[in-house]
Amino acid sequence: MTAVSRLGAITGGRRSVQDSWRRLPRTATARGHGSILDAGRRLRPPGGSQSFFFTGASQSFVVPSGVTSILVEVLGAQGGGTLAGLGAKVVASLAVTSGETLTVTVGQRPTVKGTAVFGGGGFQPTPNAGESGGGRSGVHRAATALALAGGGGGAGQNPDLAGGAGGPLVGGATSGAGNGAGGTQVAGGAGGSGGTPPGGNAGGAGSLGQGGAGASGGEQFGGAGEFGAGVGGGCGGGGLFGGGGGQAGVSGGGTEDPGPAGPSWSGGGGSSYADAGATGVVHTQGVRTGHGQVTISWG
Repeated sequence: MTAVSRLGAITGGRRSVQDSWRRLPRTATARGHGSILDAGRRLRPPGGSQSFFFTGASQSFVVPSGVTSILVEVLGAQGGGTLAGLGAKVVASLAVTSGETLTVTVGQRPTVKGTAVFGGGGFQPTPNAGESGGGRSGVHRAATALALAGGGGGAGQNPDLAGGAGGPLVGGATSGAGNGAGGTQVAGGAGGSGGTPPGGNAGGAGSLGQGGAGASGGEQFGGAGEFGAGVGGGCGGGGLFGGGGGQAGVSGGGTEDPGPAGPSWSGGGGSSYADAGATGVVHTQGVRTGHGQVTISWG
């Protein structure tokens, strides 16, 4: 006789398997199959996933009942400009408590110069502003960051110059003294300074959670006192620590013609981060185009 028939739930019987399971005493077992009730209690909660997209505000994730571990995939946002740095990717497993609420932020890819960027992308709110940096994305427990993916740096201009990629532990940066450096695990990236030709304003340094501002467009006076405004430097991407902003370009002023605007330099990428208690952590530099994204899976 089978284990199922011993429970009185054979085909055609008056009780279902589920009914028979419910009516078992706590010590009942099916021979050779262990404790049925204990096995029922050990069944995993249903698996699932939830994705979060850019909204311009923080979002919430409530850990489902019975879930004690989640897998997060966090993607930072791309910076502004034609050759902007791409956002980083962080994958990690996090220990959680059933029913707790986590905060999710999804970084913004800037499309308008000179305005604030959600997720800490650097920006320059002045005339002749450079391209803004991309925002970081992250998962937080209250004020504690559990996983962050850095945003890409804003591109340099005239001609286009690639922004630094977001992540991994140190944000990316384009080679050249005028380009902003990437953020690290302990400090923001330095602002660009000393690029060629000289004379452009230096970019701002990144800071905790915030990309540095690219320098406002520089000016160079012509022989008759006329001048033209240079192009602003690209701004740093947001991250654990933001990337530095790029040096501004200068114009070539002449006796009656201010001349064309000179080139500017790009911003550095923001650094990524995972909590010390996270497991299975994988960092990838510069993979995300557009706004960031966060996906949480369980089960």
